Amino acid sequence: LEGFTPQVGRLTSLTRLRASNNRLETLPNELGNLINLTELGVADNRLTVLPALGHLSALRNLAVANNPLRLPPVSVVRKGTIAIVNYLRVLYDSGGAPPEIVERGELTVAHFHELLEEGNKKGKMSLRAHLLQGLPPQV
Repeated sequence: LEGFTPQVGRLTSLTRLRASNNRLETLPNELGNLINLTELGVADNRLTVLPALGHLSALRNLAVANNPLRLPPVSVVRKGTIAIVNYLRVLYDSGGAPPEIVERGELTVAHFHELLEEGNKKGKMSLRAHLLQGLPPQV
């Protein structure tokens, strides 16, 4: 299996989806529509980024081992399903905050946007000690 079509998002009654040991490089964002999904197995593929799964409150088992994931970062993946789902929720609701800010949580994302807004109003801003790896497109 090399991919899913976006129509997979129409299977809203689906509770388990197992697609481990394939050649998946991406997953469609429409997987986020599977509100009854409790198990998603996509281990042993070629995934580098997980889609917007953050609002799948029923998801209890997310198997993503042995993928070259960049998002979420390994530090989040190690914490398990709940941490991954929370990270993805914050990431896709973050309004473009950089991943290193998202990883620090919702309050940091909110503070980041406050800094951007304040900098825009004043014409200057300090990003000192905010652990950014680069400037986001908004700056």
